[in-house]
Amino acid sequence: MLVVGNPGITINMAIAQMTVWSIWSAPLIMSNDLRTIGSEFRNILLNREVIAIDQDPMGRMGRLVANVSGVSAYVKPITPVYDRDTSFALGFLNRNIKANEVEFKLKNLGLDNQRGYLVKDLWNNSPPMQLYPDHVLRIIVPPTGAAMFRAELIKPNQYVGKKRMSGLFTNRVPF
Repeated sequence: MLVVGNPGITINMAIAQMTVWSIWSAPLIMSNDLRTIGSEFRNILLNREVIAIDQDPMGRMGRLVANVSGVSAYVKPITPVYDRDTSFALGFLNRNIKANEVEFKLKNLGLDNQRGYLVKDLWNNSPPMQLYPDHVLRIIVPPTGAAMFRAELIKPNQYVGKKRMSGLFTNRVPF
């Protein structure tokens, strides 16, 4: 049961719980009343893109693929699917009491399609970036918080652009 918005839960903890619940395809059952919680918690619970990850039609549960410096990396296959190639949701959970900057090559997370992926930070609502298996995703994960991304597989024969994309993703919550 989601405890987002209950007393003692910080914004970072709320984002972490919603991220993990969505990566695991768990039922989004709340233990609170949306009419009485703060707007920052309501926004977390009503994030349509994160809910879409939880309720993806594939219904697959994400799995732990790496642990680096106390940050756990989870990967969940999601739609759209082209032939047998899937898109992915990525969740990064920081169990530490301080922020951690971590980096992962996409191919080390299992994102190895050479067409590449449009990667979007779902908590930051930043524009998607075109990344390929050899690119490094650098993330600052807040203390006891999480980061979540949608990595949508680029369609066959889709022209996205020739820009070299890289960047540092940060959550919207200050730490």
